[in-house]
Amino acid sequence: PNPFGGSAVPETEIRYTLGGPASVSARVHDIRGRLVRDFGSLAGAAGENTITWDGRGHGGARLPSGKYIVILEALGREEKANIVLIH
Repeated sequence: PNPFGGSAVPETEIRYTLGGPASVSARVHDIRGRLVRDFGSLAGAAGENTITWDGRGHGGARLPSGKYIVILEALGREEKANIVLIH
């Protein structure tokens, strides 16, 4: 898990590396599997990339403390990572 929070505006960087330019799909789900934030299709460059998440859901509301799952899809692969949001 990658804990973040504890400040007025919690945020974390979701880092990923690509072998070449690609379209990247990034989503955050709660522990029950519900989609809480969809970053849509992003243009990823070759090398290291980052997405900043401020702990907010679709409508901009702050999400409660807890464990979340980040799912990244690019080049036919899917990667998952756990993140813990702490207020």
